Amino acid sequence: WRHELRAVLKNYSTARRLTVGAELVVLSVLEICYFSLVGKRWRVRQVVDAWRWNLAPEQDLRAARVAVAASRRIPDRVVAKLFTRRSLRVTRFARPMLEELAERWARPVVDAGSPARTSTRRAALRQHRHHLSRRETAAVALLVLVLVLGSRSVLADQLPLVGQYLPLPGPATLLGHYLGGWTDAGLQHPGPATPAFAILGLVGLVLGGAMGVVLKLELVVAVVAGALGVARLLRPLAGTPGRIAAGAAYLFLPLAWNDVARGDLEGLAVFAGLPYVLERLLRATGLAPFDRVAGADEVGSAAAGAPPAGALRRAVRESLGLGVVLAVVGSFAPAAILVALACAAALVVATAIFDRARAGARALGVALGGVAVAVVLTFPWSLTFFQPGARWSTVVGASPLAGPGLSSILRFALGPVGKGPLAWALLVASAFVLLVGRGERFAWGARLWVVALGALALAWVASEGWLGAGGGSLRVLAAPVAVCVAALVGLGVASVAEDLRSSGFGWRHVAAVAFGVVALSGSLPVLGASLGGRWGLPVAGYDTVLSWLGGTGHGPSAGRVLWLGDPPALPLPGWQVEPGLAAAVSSGGLPDATRNWPSPDPGAAGAVIADVVAAQSDLTVDLGAQLAPSGIRDIVVPSALAPVLVGEQAADPAPAPAALLDALTTQRDLHELPTEGGVAVFENLAWSPRRDGSAASAGGTTPAPLRSAGVALALLAWIALGSRYLRGRRDRLGRRHVRARPGPPATAIRHDAPELGAGQDPTPGTAGAHAELDPAGARP
Repeated sequence: WRHELRAVLKNYSTARRLTVGAELVVLSVLEICYFSLVGKRWRVRQVVDAWRWNLAPEQDLRAARVAVAASRRIPDRVVAKLFTRRSLRVTRFARPMLEELAERWARPVVDAGSPARTSTRRAALRQHRHHLSRRETAAVALLVLVLVLGSRSVLADQLPLVGQYLPLPGPATLLGHYLGGWTDAGLQHPGPATPAFAILGLVGLVLGGAMGVVLKLELVVAVVAGALGVARLLRPLAGTPGRIAAGAAYLFLPLAWNDVARGDLEGLAVFAGLPYVLERLLRATGLAPFDRVAGADEVGSAAAGAPPAGALRRAVRESLGLGVVLAVVGSFAPAAILVALACAAALVVATAIFDRARAGARALGVALGGVAVAVVLTFPWSLTFFQPGARWSTVVGASPLAGPGLSSILRFALGPVGKGPLAWALLVASAFVLLVGRGERFAWGARLWVVALGALALAWVASEGWLGAGGGSLRVLAAPVAVCVAALVGLGVASVAEDLRSSGFGWRHVAAVAFGVVALSGSLPVLGASLGGRWGLPVAGYDTVLSWLGGTGHGPSAGRVLWLGDPPALPLPGWQVEPGLAAAVSSGGLPDATRNWPSPDPGAAGAVIADVVAAQSDLTVDLGAQLAPSGIRDIVVPSALAPVLVGEQAADPAPAPAALLDALTTQRDLHELPTEGGVAVFENLAWSPRRDGSAASAGGTTPAPLRSAGVALALLAWIALGSRYLRGRRDRLGRRHVRARPGPPATAIRHDAPELGAGQDPTPGTAGAHAELDPAGARP
């Protein structure tokens, strides 16, 4: 590394040396942080020593540069190609992490008693590189092409102000809200903010402040992560064809594309994270074949003859992993916590029916432990959900006036995609594994059906309004059903590929043909919706017809906007007033993305909601005067899911209660403004800028010392978990993956490969590599 750095500092010209040197400084800082976390302090000393050695006066870099410049005949770009022709320093730094990720993705189920398992990490990597056939590669490429073409307009055009597609403020603003406190539309003193602010702010910093790209990247990552998660879920149960089929089925269910069409970022977050949550819960049951899915430490212990890790240690490890996933997903969608507990409870029922309830109880215990870890990682924001005055509707969404029925939930027709009869096809295909599946595939198919029915019951109860003041996040609550249906389709493909080989021709083969036809026809609704390139997302949002709202100022001087109406019609989440009516407040005009996570306790907004209820009950005709102390300048009442523009754009109606519009019209100090797009706007004649500022209330806030301590505690918890993961990864990289084989081998060879520098190859005879031969055939 000394001479590598010297080559850069000596051979480049001044301009090139400054840019490349800055890149090396950043990379060196990252290497120092990384090697410090994994405990490789000698590598830290090497990085620091390289800079100290080169910047020492005795190296005389200036004279060396002058000598090179006097004899050089080639430009910098040629020199750069010579430097980067072999191994890059970045590649050498990242290769261990990439190899470990590839190995963990491709690692087959580990069974210490199986005689036909490969034994080394290199063999696993080799299998990963060649496990896709040409047909499978073509299928994946076709799937990606269809989805990219179907999303072309969404990714290329500006996202409209619909649902939760709100403009993101800058990275500094988001990080400042998370670290220093956040005021919910100016109606409260600074309180804790969701860690989603920190995540989006850091991503925005990496992308140079391009926050519009951050929002679109969130959509792409959610869809891709969800498909990969379902494929990963079936790794112990199905081969490559079954896993590809499961990921494709998850994408061809209408759920994700209805999330895109309705701007439901919470639904997309759960769509991405729930497969990983369910995978952790299935592993926590300890049932075959998930009991044989082990990490490198368990495999190495089994190979050495040591007993595997204890049940308690494994449960703690699974709880930590589940807690990290729930913390990330729950920061965007708090209802993910409820969904994870519902899946764990359904697993208890499934194992009680087909196995022993103890296995499901282990999964429930891991789920509770994961929730506790997620609460710590999101502290102090998680504390706000337990404060007095917290509203249930901020967790599971405000209930609409007319929710979808059971038929729509089963078809995942919770938006413009999937309303035809073909949307039933994938649900029908998911039952195929119960007909032809054998062994573990049949057993897990039955268990997943019970989990799907349990999740379906929760979603149906929410659609009927039986969850109390909430239940509008149906796309979030229906996500477990979608994961189970996709996994069952993948198990069906695995059964065709593996279970039908050993049986003679019969009705099962005929059923397999019917299964293929039905499963393929189930993709037609999504394929048809992809032709438009927008998945039904409106072209114009409320920013088109309400761009003038709030004037040109910002903050209290520009006034606040009170949004009232049916929850699906509001372009931001709000607090439920009654079924079919929600209220939300934005500051300075149209809302931004910070309003996607309203405070569970409305604080001073509670008085605003009470005034609206009084006006709706004909108890006052001076609503403007009552709202003026809270800084409410305008009241907006949308009547559809998007602006209705005659001859240009239609939208599904979502009218506000008639009593609300009648009450607003009869107020003496409210004046209805002329608008378009099916939106009613009322100006508060009693509002004045000098009356703002008195609405801030300390109710529902967290004291500053507790807030600061909570953020510090959450950051320390994240650092501790990250350090533990990196140390565990380092240990796994240094340990051989050995699986037991019958009979003593004739020769046992052990390679201890050192860390190689750039350009070195692990050939026999290099320093640090040796072999131990045992003529007697005993295992070393």
